[in-house]
Amino acid sequence: MDVVPSGDAPTDLDHVDALVAASRAELAAGNPAGAYATAERVTELAPDRASGFACLGEAALALDRVQPALSALLLAVARDPTNAEIHALLGRVHLARGRVSPARASFQEALRLQPDLEWVRVTQAHLTAAFGSAGRRDAYGHCCVHRWQKR
Repeated sequence: MDVVPSGDAPTDLDHVDALVAASRAELAAGNPAGAYATAERVTELAPDRASGFACLGEAALALDRVQPALSALLLAVARDPTNAEIHALLGRVHLARGRVSPARASFQEALRLQPDLEWVRVTQAHLTAAFGSAGRRDAYGHCCVHRWQKR
């Protein structure tokens, strides 16, 4: 006789969602290494879900692992190109790399998708004040853009 699970039985997706929440909580609690490890587990269990790669990228950035953060967030954008938060995180990674032009493009896409992201709007204003609307060479951005990143 087959047992039919009740509506209260956890599913694999519930487990993945719980791990995403745990990764975010660890990051908020100041444990980026724990958040990174948890997010890696999410990407193993659900490689098609953008949320795991977004958490992985954000945790990598908190650990100053910029290249892994960039790789993870590019995978997240590929899985969910309409997620404004992922585009905004990608902008933060570009800033950490000292790449103002790609950061601007990511922030602009985030605002196009979700115009009420105030921290992104403020960051864009700071970038315009520092580098002008057309921007200056990205190499100049590396030393001063970190202070505008969302903490």
